[in-house]
Amino acid sequence: MKTFTRKSELVIRINIKEGDQFRVGSVTMKGNELIPEAELSKEIKLAKGDVFSREMLRQDVGRIMDRYDSIARPFANVIPQFNIDQDKKTVAVQIEIQEGGEVRIGRIDITGNSKTRDKVIRREMRLEEGDLYSKKALKRSYERINNLNFFETVDSSRNAGSRSRSWTSM
Repeated sequence: MKTFTRKSELVIRINIKEGDQFRVGSVTMKGNELIPEAELSKEIKLAKGDVFSREMLRQDVGRIMDRYDSIARPFANVIPQFNIDQDKKTVAVQIEIQEGGEVRIGRIDITGNSKTRDKVIRREMRLEEGDLYSKKALKRSYERINNLNFFETVDSSRNAGSRSRSWTSM
């Protein structure tokens, strides 16, 4: 990278050398027991023979995590590992899955609320204490509370240690 200055101007030149293009050699999964590989494969768009794309792989990982989230496993880890063959210009992708344990809603704390009773907010919740965790239900709860238009802002935070959920309104 070279820089040149002219009066009040700065010119930056960045020389880029693109590497070789690699193709996907294979995509395999390891560690999934709760969701069959045939089901998880539907979430993977990166296929053998495709040009390898980290962005597409990131999206695939996100979809797999969403599948685990839908069965109350929000702490599942999905870790792609690569085996690169320089000669064949291929990447074998192995997706390691650590499924994590089932999560239930512990306690729901509502703080900062002075405009209405807590029961009005709880009525809008799609989750209750003791329910299995659901990202979809949590998102819908946030939308319903926000749609009340009672509050300037609505924020949600999760405390995994005490397994509680806090809602703050202002």
